[in-house]
Amino acid sequence: MSTGVSINNIHNLYLIESFKSDVIIRQSIGRGLRMHKLKDKLWIFDFVDDLRIKGFKNYLYKHGEARRVIYDEQKFPYNIKKVDLTKIYKHRT
Repeated sequence: MSTGVSINNIHNLYLIESFKSDVIIRQSIGRGLRMHKLKDKLWIFDFVDDLRIKGFKNYLYKHGEARRVIYDEQKFPYNIKKVDLTKIYKHRT
């Protein structure tokens, strides 16, 4: 959801598209930061595909790095969690 949508009672924001546009990222976060009487924080989950191979950084990873620069500039606190999907998948088969 983007232009023209205003839902103030959003507590979680999931960024699953690989944007690196400063404007799009700031607008998305800004929509989540709108005030609501039942909200005191916003959780942002930013998914980044890490498909690096031998020094080559894929575009999705580079876009994730660009978003991290924005988070640093805005002084947003964040943690990076790595999830190895190959290990999860092997347990299911």
